[in-house]
Amino acid sequence: MRKTLSLFLIFFSLLSAAEIDKRFFAKESKEAYLTQMEANITSNPDKESATLEAALLKEIRSQDQKTVQIGYQYESLDPNSQLDSNELEKSISRYVEARQVLVQSEKKSEQLSSKLDYVKEQIKDITEEHRDKLKAYQLQYTLYKLLLSHENSKIAMLDKTIKFNEKFFLNMLAKFRTDGYEKALENLKHDRSMLDELQSKIAAMDVQIEHEQLLESIDLDKLLTERKNLEDKLNSATIENVNSMLHIALFELALKKDNSFYDTLKKSSELISSVSSMEKEGLQLHLQLLRTMGKAFFGVTSVAVITSKESLTDTLNYIISLLYKPLFVFNEKAVNSADILKVLLIFVIGMFIASLYRRRIVRWSANWVKATPMTTKLMANFGYYFIIVVTFLVAINSVGIDLTSFSMFASALAIGIGFGLQTVVSNMVSGIIMMFERSVRVGDFIELNETLRGTVTDMRIRSTVIKTLDNIDIVVPNSSFIQNNVINLTLDDTMRRLHIPFGVAYGTEVKRVKEVILGELSQSELLYYKGDKEEQQPAVRMIGMGASSVDYELLVWIDWNIQRQYATKSDFLILVYNALYKHGIEIPFPQMDLHVKSEKNNIINEL
Repeated sequence: MRKTLSLFLIFFSLLSAAEIDKRFFAKESKEAYLTQMEANITSNPDKESATLEAALLKEIRSQDQKTVQIGYQYESLDPNSQLDSNELEKSISRYVEARQVLVQSEKKSEQLSSKLDYVKEQIKDITEEHRDKLKAYQLQYTLYKLLLSHENSKIAMLDKTIKFNEKFFLNMLAKFRTDGYEKALENLKHDRSMLDELQSKIAAMDVQIEHEQLLESIDLDKLLTERKNLEDKLNSATIENVNSMLHIALFELALKKDNSFYDTLKKSSELISSVSSMEKEGLQLHLQLLRTMGKAFFGVTSVAVITSKESLTDTLNYIISLLYKPLFVFNEKAVNSADILKVLLIFVIGMFIASLYRRRIVRWSANWVKATPMTTKLMANFGYYFIIVVTFLVAINSVGIDLTSFSMFASALAIGIGFGLQTVVSNMVSGIIMMFERSVRVGDFIELNETLRGTVTDMRIRSTVIKTLDNIDIVVPNSSFIQNNVINLTLDDTMRRLHIPFGVAYGTEVKRVKEVILGELSQSELLYYKGDKEEQQPAVRMIGMGASSVDYELLVWIDWNIQRQYATKSDFLILVYNALYKHGIEIPFPQMDLHVKSEKNNIINEL
């Protein structure tokens, strides 16, 4: 009853699950569908969610009519004119603002993607109780999808324009006027002196504040306010100082002063780290642009020689940016090179751990007397495949891919198993059963039929390898062991009884036959059980009286782990033959007497 109820609930949840309404994204029928939806909303104004749906629909129409604009364009210059430093600085300022807009757009794109994922989950998991909210969710998903499309278009346009202008700045260095370099250096000295002066004032005020705190002065609040004002002035002076240094670095780049250029950039970077206002991001982007231009202008080799540490950091950052650049999208999750490398690394580590585990188990079992080959094989294989499966799940989950996205693949695989992979799955399940049941183990001597017998040398998840007495390896599907009778000669006890048949002529005393055979057996060097158990002592018994001989058989017990039936049986047959021959006991063979009758004589006598 519980199973039936569970199946019913699962079936009901599948029926009630909703999907994304793709009619919102069909260009041909989108407008008609929106109009129809607007009419439905208007016809039910008292509906609780009608106001929200109308607002969402209005915003969708508004966003649908908008064109993407970035407010940033390609920089240009008259080819016959020289480029003034102020003009280039203005262009760089516009570039920095565009880069900031690009960063904000990328963040907004990530936020919209997160919202899309959330709304999609709400649509997918909606219940019958909240079915009236489905239309609002569909409209909200459409709005976010539209906003994300606009934002991605904006990012693409900004990125294209920014890359073009970066090349423009580099090409314009040849036309850059450098006659203001000396004046810029003087301005920098002045800015630096003001910065040092402010830092000295703050240090002196900190000492004074400490004194007033000890004296519990009433002027403490006033001093703290003055210090806050000095900090603001210091921050502004630092920004001015950084701008001056970046301006000088631009001159040094045009003048090809590579040592001075990178030294100025290093000092600028140190000052930028102390900036505490919103301008810090713009200064960092400005510095990054100059570093990029320096690499292209001076060459990577020159940069490595001048500032090897800084160059290495920038190179690593560039490589990291390439690694995190999206390659493709899987289930609305951007997959980059770093994700692929992470998955491969986890797989390599997992495979190494699995292989190490298997080797350690084999080595450990060699030192443990009670460990059978089958136990070792079971532990090694089960642990190995378990580690592989865990590694796969960890690798997929590490890149943020939802495992539920494989549901369609799993469904297709289930259909494939149902139609075409029944035999494969049957063999695999049989292999797992055999490993845990241990009815057949590595090292056992088994017999599947009259022609297939041998020692089990390997047990795999799909098949088992049997080495015959002719040293031929035969791969047998595991389902054969489950579906057919299997004779395991070494399952519980390795002691087995051999039946050695022979015959003697009629007239030979039974007692003499037994004494001869058992006497010769006791004097031989053949290996067989010679213990105290009476039921396992060698014996000779009569099994029949044939047409030409009295049939006997010799019964002996042997240890199967030491001997094998077919080689050992031959030795005992030879012993029996030699014993009978030695004592003159006749070994009969079939004979036939032929009597010829003459029909001619019979006819004459009758006449």
